[in-house]
Amino acid sequence: DPEPWSGTRAGPRGEVPIIGRHGRPSPLKWPDNPDDLANVYPTDGSAKVRVLGGTDGLDAVLNGVPDDWDVQGFGAMNPVEFLQGVDFFVYFHHRDLIEAFGRTILEALASGCVVILPPHFEDLFGPACLYASPGDVRGIIHRLHLDTDAFLLQSAKGREAVVAEFSHAHHVDRIRRIVGSPGGATGRSTPRSRLPPGFSSQRPKILVSCVG
Repeated sequence: DPEPWSGTRAGPRGEVPIIGRHGRPSPLKWPDNPDDLANVYPTDGSAKVRVLGGTDGLDAVLNGVPDDWDVQGFGAMNPVEFLQGVDFFVYFHHRDLIEAFGRTILEALASGCVVILPPHFEDLFGPACLYASPGDVRGIIHRLHLDTDAFLLQSAKGREAVVAEFSHAHHVDRIRRIVGSPGGATGRSTPRSRLPPGFSSQRPKILVSCVG
């Protein structure tokens, strides 16, 4: 549901970009190359870096967590509040991790963050996000931080994509296109513990199951 994540944005929030990431504490959630990590999450003070989820495993890549990073443990604050304080949501991970989806990416889009990802996410999220190699991330952030109109345009693309492609309403529409509208006269028998004669031939050919 995108609505609880939405908020008002007038552009980047400060004199320097605010980069955020939110994820489970795991070494696989971080880039394993020190240069890549420093490019996407600056360690030189050129941007504010905010982390929700801790920095477990980061010591394998960096000598220590930079003093000016704002680090909160996983679950230490409401992600809605966290994302409203972030301009750019940047998510790059370990080369050995195969990320199946990325719920935190959707949450960042719904909140209005400009999201920057590795190119392999493009098939899933399309124009909702920006895609770059680690070495190009800083340039994208610098450009959009100085161009409020371009920042807000990309922010709006992200929010629109969540509603159009990933929302509850879109999921219902997708299921309705497959199985039809609920209720009404279907001409099918109502399932019971003992099936009436001929019921098997009336069964729909698609099963929709909610797991979890």
